[in-house]
Amino acid sequence: MKQLFLLLSIFVLIAGNSISQDASYRFINFNYKDGVHDKFFYDAVNDKNGLLWIASGSGIYSYDGARFILYRTSNPQTGRESSNLIRSLYCDTDGKIWTAGLTSVQWFYPDTRSFRYHSPDNKSLKQLGTSAINTFFRDSKGMMWIGTMKNGVAFLNEKDSTVTYFRASAEAGSPANLITRIIETPDNRIWALSVDGLHLLSAQKGILQTFRNTRPNHHPAEENYFTDGFFDAAMNCIWIGSFGGGLIQFDLSSHQLIHHDIVHKKIIQNSINAIAPKSATELWIYNGNLSVYNKKTHTINNQIVPDAGNEFSFKTTGVGRMVTDKEGNIWFCSFSGISMLPWQNNQWQTISLRDQNNDNTILEPTNVCKIPGTDELLITTSGSTGIGYYNPDKNQFNVIRIGNNESASSLCIAANTVYVLTEKDLYRFQPATKTFTALQVKYNDQPLVGPVWRMINGGNNTLLIASPQNGFYRYHTDTRITEHFNIWDVDRSVNKTETENTLWPSFRDSKGNCWFTRGAYLYYADPGFGFHKIAYTETDSTAPVSYPIEITEDNQHHYWITTKTNGIYEWYKDKNGKEVINNYNTGNTPLLPSDYFLRIAKDDLGFLWMGSLSGLVKFDPVSKKVISVFRKKHGLVNDNIDVPMSLLPGNCLAVCNFGALNLLPLNNYQSNKQFPVPFVASFKVMDKPILLPFGKDTTITLSYDQNFLQFDLGALSYNNSDETTFSYQLKGADESPVNTNRNYVSYSALSNGTYTFTLKAANNDNVWSNKTLEIKIIIRPPFWKTWWFISLFSLAIAGFLYWINQNRISQIRKEEKLKSAFQQQIAETEMKALRAQMNPHFIFNSLNSIQKYILKNEHFEASQYLTKFSRLIRLILDHSNQNNILLSSELDLLRLYVEIESLRFDHKFDYEINIDPAIHTETTEVPSMLIQPYVENAIWHGLLHKNEKGKLIIDFSKGDQNNLLVTIDDNGVGRMKAAELKSKQLLKNKSFGMKITEDRIQIINRTQHIHATCEVTDKKDDRGFAAGTSVKLSIPFQTLRNK
Repeated sequence: MKQLFLLLSIFVLIAGNSISQDASYRFINFNYKDGVHDKFFYDAVNDKNGLLWIASGSGIYSYDGARFILYRTSNPQTGRESSNLIRSLYCDTDGKIWTAGLTSVQWFYPDTRSFRYHSPDNKSLKQLGTSAINTFFRDSKGMMWIGTMKNGVAFLNEKDSTVTYFRASAEAGSPANLITRIIETPDNRIWALSVDGLHLLSAQKGILQTFRNTRPNHHPAEENYFTDGFFDAAMNCIWIGSFGGGLIQFDLSSHQLIHHDIVHKKIIQNSINAIAPKSATELWIYNGNLSVYNKKTHTINNQIVPDAGNEFSFKTTGVGRMVTDKEGNIWFCSFSGISMLPWQNNQWQTISLRDQNNDNTILEPTNVCKIPGTDELLITTSGSTGIGYYNPDKNQFNVIRIGNNESASSLCIAANTVYVLTEKDLYRFQPATKTFTALQVKYNDQPLVGPVWRMINGGNNTLLIASPQNGFYRYHTDTRITEHFNIWDVDRSVNKTETENTLWPSFRDSKGNCWFTRGAYLYYADPGFGFHKIAYTETDSTAPVSYPIEITEDNQHHYWITTKTNGIYEWYKDKNGKEVINNYNTGNTPLLPSDYFLRIAKDDLGFLWMGSLSGLVKFDPVSKKVISVFRKKHGLVNDNIDVPMSLLPGNCLAVCNFGALNLLPLNNYQSNKQFPVPFVASFKVMDKPILLPFGKDTTITLSYDQNFLQFDLGALSYNNSDETTFSYQLKGADESPVNTNRNYVSYSALSNGTYTFTLKAANNDNVWSNKTLEIKIIIRPPFWKTWWFISLFSLAIAGFLYWINQNRISQIRKEEKLKSAFQQQIAETEMKALRAQMNPHFIFNSLNSIQKYILKNEHFEASQYLTKFSRLIRLILDHSNQNNILLSSELDLLRLYVEIESLRFDHKFDYEINIDPAIHTETTEVPSMLIQPYVENAIWHGLLHKNEKGKLIIDFSKGDQNNLLVTIDDNGVGRMKAAELKSKQLLKNKSFGMKITEDRIQIINRTQHIHATCEVTDKKDDRGFAAGTSVKLSIPFQTLRNK
């Protein structure tokens, strides 16, 4: 095991150097929280589907962007060697992965998640496994080359499984036979990196030639120990990392080994353990520190080492291999874990800000601008002795003194001139000399009331300068005249005694209007400097803007306002001049990380950039969608962007942070345009896993009791994969697709039937997959719902029905008897109602009235009375034979009855019968003889006992649900008085009309399945005395059609 020990010694030797962290790179360091339980990682490879597989000391891990899953080989069996310490991986064209165990060669099949082994009788492959495989390589002709630690290069003939070894030394186990990498160049030549130089190989002749270092005064064993390398097509060379000879460039034209010693003040050794391509001009090297090497200048551009205070710093040590996946992300396999650098997370530039004039004090930037005509920056900082100056060509920052070491508070550009504001004065910047000229701005021959800060270009050769608690100043740069404005000058509704006299200049829009914020209000000054106040309009869906912070204008001339409490607002006037205001917050805008926003800027492409407490948001004002959210892991100094922010000329975004300035050149920014591939990472039925084809549509058939489903969602998008958004729907269960950042979903108690689970995914820049994954799920019905069972069961039921038929007949006879009895009860009740209405007492009194008219020789009156009485009797007899009658007939009966009673009692009461015009009496049917008993009761027991003339009102109106509402209202003596008078009568007549009618209502409700009701109300006058009775009948009616 000398070779293995030698490799381990390299990792230990080169793991000790440390320098300051370059803040531009943000790494993802995986640990046990992500499912990683190993420290030793050796290699990584993408399979044919793009899934990443990682070799470790405990087996092989899969990583799908959200979770790591470990797969281990089975226990060793007789005649088979297997090992979970896997040192190298290679994915073949058919999808299987070659794995190099410590003492065996194995194959892993991702589709089945299983290992396979060679036959125990295959001595060639058995010997190959014990040779300690270090690397696999398949050339352009399909030949398999294998680099070992003991036996040099193994050439495998896969047809007959024979192995041919090409060794640099005939001595078994010689260090010279340790092969680290195998490379093919475009001329189809095969090269092997070893600990004894670079070998040129031939499948027929073995090692054709070996290239070694022969530099004088250098140790050959170290200089020829080649640890890693790759082919560079642009420079037609092989880049090689060596154990002691630095970086070596092998020129393929001249076959010369060109040495590049790693020269940097922080590097103390010339050993390189791993290298990988980075760009056309740069490459990654690891020699205890991770560094970026410039291939043209042959210098170190950046060095990256762990930073304990930054969770996104590079934290792995002892890196043995750097692997670039299919997306372009770099994976660092080491003896202290595994890390990944997303390809997108190195685009922010970070400038460290320290005051060299003041004990190297850390500075906090407040504003930044680009000096016109250059790429140089001026940066105002709080607490400094001047203003910050950054030269990008020299990558240098220093502080330029202003006046008497005054600290700059704000700056802006007007007429191609930089103006700098301090707490004491206004200065003009002189670019040639990097000096400042004091303008000695005064108002009424007095210095400006300070401290003054926040200054913007007000247009028309003016600067607007905020003066907290003292309004603002307007300085004319051409005439050097200063104007002063208080809040009551701007807003006439504000009293001059107002103590909050602060107006913050915010920005100047495309129309030349200058916008100001103040507390909960917005103002703007038009080009003529007339002031206007924005009056917010509250709508049903949008609350008024509360405490605006900053405002900007988009390309549609809509204004966007940030707030501290309710997200952002869009404000504009439509083509009709109507004010429109829309609110976007975490409750209605997906991916919006916070409702607390302070800073806002519009870039040259029209996107809005907004600083929140939870990241920097890129927002599309046209689609009203969040495009991306930038945080510390993307390259920002902090997640909290509660800091000033500026858009510099050249479309460069500048974000101020404590101690640093972040710059993002937006024109060169590479957004993530790769389509994520959606797949189901894990599918469980009743908590038991079922393996699905990776990322492919499929159909699954389940039994009826397999109705609890769980999906673990995945998307092949390793770059910032924690920001992946999923859109899923189980058609047949979900009404619409569900968008979520959660990567799992479950369903329970699904009914039998056919479902389709659909899945899409969006990457961190909101680019959605161009394919929708569909999984058809068929849940079979239980056997008792199948056609054959239903048929058999139907036959059984038929036999059972035949068996109980006789018993049913007897039950029917019993029911007929009960029905007959019930019908008889109805008939008897109707007869009672008839007798009650044809009360003999009423008939006797009516005949006495006729006799009275005859005796008084009032023959005409007697004749009229007799005619009406006979007609009433005929109507009652006719109606008694019908369940329902026309409302017009019922009204005729009521009118006759009331007229007769009025005549009989000498017009002791007046009456009205009112009918709603909406009621068609000739087509409306109602139950017969329900109303007259209540009218009779109102006359006999209410109105007749009244000393003065009474009043009877009968109203017909439409109720709800096909009911007719009948109100019988009298102003008689009331029920209590009537009961009292009745109790004093010697001969108490029994009146069953009301009782019988109530029984009829109950029978009608029960037999006709309707709901007729009766409600009696005792009326009271203002003094609380009885004022009559009101009866409300709700009677069902039917409408005759086509009659």
